[in-house]
Amino acid sequence: MQRAIIIQCNTVHAQPEPCMCTYFYQDLEVLAEFPKHMADLRNVLSQVDEFQKVRQRLSAEMADNSGVIRNLVVRAEDARMMNDM
Repeated sequence: MQRAIIIQCNTVHAQPEPCMCTYFYQDLEVLAEFPKHMADLRNVLSQVDEFQKVRQRLSAEMADNSGVIRNLVVRAEDARMMNDM
């Protein structure tokens, strides 16, 4: 026969003193659920995903722009050497 003891708490703060249950049971199976904190974590992870997408887009644009700048510098050097400015 398996019994269950449910201890419920609305905060995530650490318990400063050892739980009374540990004196009676050595091997406890623990299940912790924090729905508010999990919802906050999901929101943060979705924001991180959006930031990653923006970062990738900006990196691609920077690579494109650096190619354009490189070509313009080469053309400017050629024009300078040909006194075509």
